[in-house]
Amino acid sequence: SGGVNNGTGSDFATVRYNTDGTLDMTFSVDGIVQTAIGAGTDIAYETLIQADGKIVAVGFSVNGVDADVALVRYNSDGTLDTSFDLDGKVSYDSGTGDDGAYGATLQGDGKIVVVGSQDGGAEPDFMVLRYDTDGTLDATFGLNGLVITDFGAYAAAQDVTIDNSGKIVVVGS
Repeated sequence: SGGVNNGTGSDFATVRYNTDGTLDMTFSVDGIVQTAIGAGTDIAYETLIQADGKIVAVGFSVNGVDADVALVRYNSDGTLDTSFDLDGKVSYDSGTGDDGAYGATLQGDGKIVVVGSQDGGAEPDFMVLRYDTDGTLDATFGLNGLVITDFGAYAAAQDVTIDNSGKIVVVGS
């Protein structure tokens, strides 16, 4: 996943290849899916494949004022999964500045853990969000699905994994 220029910004771009490196024509019509989320720039930084074959792309979307965390879930054929927030797309806007997602992982129960940064004032902080399988924030995690860690200086979470005991381990700068 990544971004592709749409003339006024960029959209999420996801491409699936066959094992020989050719485009997989069973994914979308031509192996390429381009998805607009907001009116501005949309870029995906992480792609996850769920156990059921569905594909989750994670990144950010500029809403005209600031950036928001953005997730898109596709069916295995490249169509938007409408069981994920009714249209296949989910955004999170803290309302305090730019938000962005740079990494994600799947828990054993299918929940999606997303990490990035939230610019809540003087400098960005680590941000961790956990989503239920339907695209809603998991209210049992942190404060309504969100955990912020303030290091007192510029910080951005960039990757995440789940350890053998089920604990969430986040790294960044």
